[in-house]
Amino acid sequence: MNKKSHFSLSIFLFSIFFSGCMKSPLPPSWDTTFNLPLASRKILMSDIAPGDSIAIFSYGFNIDTINMELVIDSLTEDTLLTLSDIILNLKYVDTVNYTIANLLPELIPFHSQTIDVAALTFAKSDTFVLENETWQVMVDSGYLKIGIYNGSPLRIDSVHWTCFTPDTFDFYAYNIGAGESKIYEYNLSGHAVNNIISYNIEGWTAETTSVLIDTLDTVALNCELSIQKINSLIGKFPACSTNVAVDLRLNPYKIDTAIIDTGSINVKLLNPIKCNFNLQIEGNDCSFLPFTSYIVAGLNDTTGFLNNDSIIPTNPDTIKLNLLLSTTGSAIYDTINNVDTFAINIKLQELKIARFKGFIDTTITADIPHYGQAIDYQNIDPTLLQVDSVCFYYDIYNEINANPLLNILLSGERNLVWKYINVAAQIRQGENYDTIGGDSVTEFVNAWPESIDVSGKVELSGAIDVKNEDKVFGEIGFMVPLVFTIESTLVIEPDSFIALSVPENVREATILDTPKLHIWTSNSTPIAGDIEVFLSNDTLSMINPIISMNLSTGINDYWRDMDISDLLKYEKLWARTRVRLFPGQFRIYSNQKIHIKTLLKIKTRVGT
Repeated sequence: MNKKSHFSLSIFLFSIFFSGCMKSPLPPSWDTTFNLPLASRKILMSDIAPGDSIAIFSYGFNIDTINMELVIDSLTEDTLLTLSDIILNLKYVDTVNYTIANLLPELIPFHSQTIDVAALTFAKSDTFVLENETWQVMVDSGYLKIGIYNGSPLRIDSVHWTCFTPDTFDFYAYNIGAGESKIYEYNLSGHAVNNIISYNIEGWTAETTSVLIDTLDTVALNCELSIQKINSLIGKFPACSTNVAVDLRLNPYKIDTAIIDTGSINVKLLNPIKCNFNLQIEGNDCSFLPFTSYIVAGLNDTTGFLNNDSIIPTNPDTIKLNLLLSTTGSAIYDTINNVDTFAINIKLQELKIARFKGFIDTTITADIPHYGQAIDYQNIDPTLLQVDSVCFYYDIYNEINANPLLNILLSGERNLVWKYINVAAQIRQGENYDTIGGDSVTEFVNAWPESIDVSGKVELSGAIDVKNEDKVFGEIGFMVPLVFTIESTLVIEPDSFIALSVPENVREATILDTPKLHIWTSNSTPIAGDIEVFLSNDTLSMINPIISMNLSTGINDYWRDMDISDLLKYEKLWARTRVRLFPGQFRIYSNQKIHIKTLLKIKTRVGT
């Protein structure tokens, strides 16, 4: 019997995690756990089986590396804004001053005299000019404030004021003493307003005795117009800045983290008016924001390219955006109303993701590279043979932090007669090995195809954490089982010892708990046996193992306390793992294997 052994060592230290506290003047201390790998080995059945027992039909096909490239495309949000959605925050103020001479010319002869004044009447018609440019708006939200200040020594008994905006507003004020004022406010919602507001005012003064007449004393009339939103406009569009909240929906994704390698953001905005705008899109959920665009009248189409950006949304379902429209005002006259709509389309497209963590309510598909191979039966006419038991196997390694579905289609052809096998398997993280038998597999092989084509795909959905460098790769194939006998206990051990350096933090620290030996085994064969682990500071002293335990079929995890604190004081230790396989006759496949990993877990206290 040919006996081969494979032994490999992978030594690494995991990151040291610690937590502690400090109280002056005591020095710090913390607890640390070290994981010290001892050995790892794989034993393939093809390495220990006799050479003449290899079956006539045992073919494997490599699956080339499949990268699960994740591309997010066409995340789109359409937003319609009317004039009433745009917040203007405009305020216009005009004040008109009238002297006593203007309002009551009959008092001019009494300038600088103290006299008794009988009740008098005054009237005026005038305008408030709120802006030099001519315009008219239909107000959706706003107000008009009318005020009067009496700077004369005469008490105004009453005043009637009529404003034409061109809609008509009336107000009456009573008993306005010297130095006093009255202010009235009107809701302009649904009212038309011009930039020039005309008015008529009529007033009556009360009888006043012994008053000094100064004809330069004034009565001030004030108009304040505030407009937040409008429904229509005739004239030039005013300067404004408005902020509109928009949710960009992420369906079918729920994103915790998306690191973008490349991609683009595209914004289309239909501007129905002649005024030009600056559009700025802001949002804390995306590192590539803010995004700015200059908007002219008509259709605007702007694209920004992304590189090494990220999406980390507050809510996994949506990206919260703010659209800021601003303008310095238009010098072009226009007529617009709510029928004229600002249409905004925001699209994230062709986002190639370097890392995605979240949930996908769809399926990502990566094709398996097509593979074809002619089968060489080495001058044997296989059609004269029939086998009663065949298995299809897959040996796949999955680096993705998810469990994708592997779909494989195998096509075999002889004399233009085709046979097919379809295999679907869930691929967990790490190593995946399984065999599939049955009539369909046996029938496929007994057709003895002259060539076999392999195609398929890997499908991914649900909760995932994927990096673009993660891969799926491995081998698939067919095997006819071989039968061989282990006549006496077969001992498989390494040709040399493995040297391990003990970290200084372990040698000098206090060992808190008994060190634990962790042995993980994966045995896909029916062969039983035992495992012996040796550890010493001297290669000549490795006679007795520190532990001996059973090796059984399947995947098993073993933890054992090891009182080896004295050995951990040495700078260097020597380790080896020996496997003994028990006698018996076995029906087995050549690529089945036994895999063993061992490590020490050491908990120490660093400091005092």
